Amino acid sequence: MEPICLHLNCISGSDGANDGGAKKEEVASRLESVLWGILGSEGRSEVRMCLCKDLGTLRDVPRELQASIFLSLIWPAQSTADELLCRQVLQVACERQPRLVMHLFDRDSKLIRNFFSGHPKRILDWFENFQFLEKKKKELGAQALAQFAFVHREKFWKELEWKGSHGQAPATLASKPHYFLDLDVLKTVENFLDGVPEFWSSDELWGSLREGDILALDVDFFVRRLFQRMQNRSSSVWKMLEQFFLGEDFSLLCQRLLSFMDDQKLLQLVNKLSEGLMQSSAQMVRKTGKNGSWLVKALAVGAECPSLECAMLCNAFVAHPRQLLRVVQDGEIAEDSDSFKSLLMEMTSYARLRHQPFWRGHLHWNKWELIKVLALESWAIYVLVSKDYMSITMLEDLLSANSIQFENSLLKRRQRGKKVHKGRKKRKKKRRKSPDLSSDEGQISDQILDDSVDYSCVSSSGPWYLSLDNYKMGLEQDELPEQLSAFAFAEWLNHVM
Repeated sequence: MEPICLHLNCISGSDGANDGGAKKEEVASRLESVLWGILGSEGRSEVRMCLCKDLGTLRDVPRELQASIFLSLIWPAQSTADELLCRQVLQVACERQPRLVMHLFDRDSKLIRNFFSGHPKRILDWFENFQFLEKKKKELGAQALAQFAFVHREKFWKELEWKGSHGQAPATLASKPHYFLDLDVLKTVENFLDGVPEFWSSDELWGSLREGDILALDVDFFVRRLFQRMQNRSSSVWKMLEQFFLGEDFSLLCQRLLSFMDDQKLLQLVNKLSEGLMQSSAQMVRKTGKNGSWLVKALAVGAECPSLECAMLCNAFVAHPRQLLRVVQDGEIAEDSDSFKSLLMEMTSYARLRHQPFWRGHLHWNKWELIKVLALESWAIYVLVSKDYMSITMLEDLLSANSIQFENSLLKRRQRGKKVHKGRKKRKKKRRKSPDLSSDEGQISDQILDDSVDYSCVSSSGPWYLSLDNYKMGLEQDELPEQLSAFAFAEWLNHVM
């Protein structure tokens, strides 16, 4: 098999490239169709999840942009899927910024009374912690109840219910507040719900609610109320959500929200990011150069992605080649297997054509579609190198054909061993029997020259050092396909962008 070309300086002329470009487009379309057939619904879910995860790795997304994007995705809620996303946003807001959310319910005594009415567990969870009365700095439920009772003792002290045979006087509680442990909290709060409306709008109670800790007792209750206000076009809810999105990290928002988006919403997110990040991403690309992620470079184009499948496949081909291959192998069926492999071979056969003329002839394409073809080609290289380039000789040919300098530790030792072996042959027998022959170098050279050692397999060749990273990182056999395919794609992408 002729070595695949990973560089731009390929051997064919431009005339052949034009014809080959059309064939490459056809083969890419057929290969993509077969690939989706193999992946099925389960595989699609996996590549979708990978895209969601990788979108969350974007850095330096302006807070104003992320707020604008996420607000547009939840407004208006026109379907069941939209409603699920909205409720998830509200839940995350309650968990992450409870004080901000609680401000919307300020002095809403009716809502708080509804929250506790008929719910003994909520009452006890919020008001029963008198054992912490002297230790807690926050004015939570128990302290709010005690303070209100003291301030309004002449009017409402009789509403307090005690567990013992007799009640406690205010003077006694003032000097011995631990006696509040004898208070029957459930009956007392129920009395306040029925006959003390002043408590539910009091400064004491709302001072304890200000931080929003109460939301954690039943987030769903407050989410339902907030969603009702959203449906009623409450401007205060939308202002709160804008502040929430401005204050949160983009990666956390992606982690918590993207899985709740339908395909249309997720594609909308990609395109709005592409539109909004066009200027800032271009600056990031110039800063990072070749080290910038493919996703940053794709978004820097500012082009509209035609379908979510296009974005998912691009990401899977480039960022998760090993995982995609595993999913394909797990879902591969007999009738698709041969077709898939032959199309991969045919796809890489056009890698020998000049890419530059191919791009020039397809600049009218959507940029995402063009990137997808190149990403597919790089993944085909990954798969075929993984399966076919298993011998040292073939790997050397591949690297040499693409002007990639390399070093290999075992080959170096083997060459050194041959030199040592030749030197030893010239020595006299007496010299050969000397104790020095038991040195480590002699043992290594004997082992290297042992006919039982298999030198043909890359897996036994030790680490490979490539000029791509100035020989800094040793690569094992199973790491080479990813390194080489990533190098090829980066070369092509830099010229497309």
